[in-house]
Amino acid sequence: MAGRKRKGDAPLLEWFVGGLGAIIFAGMLAVLLTTGLAGEDAPPSIHVKTERVAAVEGGYVLEFSARNASDVTAADIAVVAELRGGGEVQRREARFDYLPPHSARRGGFFFESDPRQGALVLRAEGYNEP
Repeated sequence: MAGRKRKGDAPLLEWFVGGLGAIIFAGMLAVLLTTGLAGEDAPPSIHVKTERVAAVEGGYVLEFSARNASDVTAADIAVVAELRGGGEVQRREARFDYLPPHSARRGGFFFESDPRQGALVLRAEGYNEP
């Protein structure tokens, strides 16, 4: 009975695959626990910049991007543009539903006058935690 396998003996390949699976599982568990217990205390870091200005029928459009440089997600982000010039202030607001970590979204503001000719203030004004 030298060629017969005893009940309960597992081939070496089964042990190897089982051990590899256990190592992968332990690694995934360690990453999840480390990420979960770290507790992100830093707020989102949202940077807004002008991408381009283009003439459109009835005025101008200022295209912009909003980038979240942090490791946390922001929701309901308010982006504001104020154009000062000629004694008047044109204020516009845009909103993004969701801005994940290390990502960007694009949008645009419509103005009657050319934003390149006045004093433009472009900023993120608020967000909510998702």
